[in-house]
Amino acid sequence: MWVLVMFDLPTDTKPQRKAAGDFRNFLRDEGFERSQFSVYARFVNGKEAFATRVKRISRHLPDTGDVLMRFAPKPLNSLRIRTCIIRALPEELL
Repeated sequence: MWVLVMFDLPTDTKPQRKAAGDFRNFLRDEGFERSQFSVYARFVNGKEAFATRVKRISRHLPDTGDVLMRFAPKPLNSLRIRTCIIRALPEELL
């Protein structure tokens, strides 16, 4: 299943820019590839791997800004793409 992480983080102050940069670096360290400046993608195998990624990302969220996570099953032709705001992740996704 493909996992997409999209975010809009404030960069007005130096600490906010550092937090945004740290979050981008964390995603790269976790194996996500940058599709656009604030859009990162990674393929994971199964629900357990997905749940692990969500928990790890949740622990590294910046204090401010919006982070969305989208995921789709491996065959994208089914077009069942789900979206969640990662700060309030529904239980059904884990």
